[in-house]
Amino acid sequence: MIKGKGTITYDDGQAFEGDATLDFQVVGNLRHGAGTFAHAKAFTLAAKGGQPILACGGQRIRVLFTEASMDGLARFNTSGDFLSE
Repeated sequence: MIKGKGTITYDDGQAFEGDATLDFQVVGNLRHGAGTFAHAKAFTLAAKGGQPILACGGQRIRVLFTEASMDGLARFNTSGDFLSE
């Protein structure tokens, strides 16, 4: 699980910013940086002034976290591409 403040961008170009939580299952090697792919089991984003968004249905999602922690570990900057189930 990754938690933090970030941006989610969908294939159609829609982008939302806010507090995000991402649960994912690694497929292959998960690397920090753009071009990383993994399957997202659940992605929720509390957009500014809006309802939480759940990405599903095989959409490709680009995620950029500006402040994030993974399972309570130290903060890091990360981004990646995720395929939602």
